[in-house]
Amino acid sequence: MENKLDNELFNQLGKKIKKLRKDNKIFQQELACILNVTRYHVSNIETGRSGVALSGLYRLCKHFDISADYFLGISEDMNINYSKNNDIAGILRESSYIEIDGVEIGQRDKELVIKSIEHSVEQINALKSMYKIK
Repeated sequence: MENKLDNELFNQLGKKIKKLRKDNKIFQQELACILNVTRYHVSNIETGRSGVALSGLYRLCKHFDISADYFLGISEDMNINYSKNNDIAGILRESSYIEIDGVEIGQRDKELVIKSIEHSVEQINALKSMYKIK
């Protein structure tokens, strides 16, 4: 059962990587350099015969500025969306029980955590805007 799932994931990952490579008009050899593997290994990845090491997935995401969620089949959105972190505040507001390091926090501390998260997201968005980061 697990082998079948692995094969399916490898096939989907390979198709996405091949599409990304072709959309960016790069050769397998160039992608091999990005992933730090051989061109032969890239061919095996694209056909689903091999997977990608975690370090390769990291390099791929960083080089093309694409979310790992896209490659892993968690999301169809290729874009990294940092604003999703703001949803954490909403989740925390709706939670009746929150603990930090195994200790339940009270309502006052919960609000401080939420405000801290919201402030951090605002700061990140301001920096992204200032430096014109997507």
